[in-house]
Amino acid sequence: METPPPNYPPNNYANYPRYSPVGYGAIPPGPPVVRFAAIGEAFELIRQDLGTYVLAVFLTGLLGYLSQLALQLPLQLLAIGPRGNIDEILFNPAFWVLWLLLILVPNTIYFVLGAGFSSMCMRRLRGQPVSIANLFDGFKHFFSLGAAGILTVLLKGSGFLLFIVPGIFAVGVLAFVPMVMMDQRCGALEGIRISYTALRRDWFMMAVLACVCYILAMAGMCLCLVGVIFTAPIYYFTLAIHYHAYFPPQGGPQPEPMMAPIVPQYSV
Repeated sequence: METPPPNYPPNNYANYPRYSPVGYGAIPPGPPVVRFAAIGEAFELIRQDLGTYVLAVFLTGLLGYLSQLALQLPLQLLAIGPRGNIDEILFNPAFWVLWLLLILVPNTIYFVLGAGFSSMCMRRLRGQPVSIANLFDGFKHFFSLGAAGILTVLLKGSGFLLFIVPGIFAVGVLAFVPMVMMDQRCGALEGIRISYTALRRDWFMMAVLACVCYILAMAGMCLCLVGVIFTAPIYYFTLAIHYHAYFPPQGGPQPEPMMAPIVPQYSV
């Protein structure tokens, strides 16, 4: 039996893509687990191409804000009106249509752009070239991603109204929805089903990890609102690292050159 080269990874580690050098076959994937060590790995990957991810976060926030502003202005003008009669406002169908759009449209924009950001992370982990244009990949599937965004918000919101625990469960099992839809080209309901099937046994730890990453990402808001553009990518990259552990690449070595560093998926 031929001796593997010195840089051949041990069985409890995995590469992106998860294949060994030519001639040594696939590296056996270990069982996927939720790892808080992935936060540090995500930070290291972000640091290597910080400018791209900072710009992506900035554009995401800007487009989301502009979509809110575009709806807030007519809503405020309608509310002020020539007489400002609260009874007329509350019984005006246009007011409620604008109010509903003000909730749904920005959330949909954020979800679609978040799916594009996840696509950037997945490409980076696979050693594929990444550009800021990949942030807009989600708009190729705008309607299905938009439907998924609305469904996930409703499921999480309804869960938190039902004594908190169902909401935590929803946060955990729905963590992979945008990545599943972008990577596996499926619809909203199928994306939700696949994410649920993958994470139903690890829902609590995934929910805790997602909350920790979200807190870390939003911690940048304390730095005059600027720090968030540096911390927000941690959330997307950490979830992308786990997505690759639960859904390993298939089909043999990839044609694209693998980019450094080799990130462990199953380290302690």
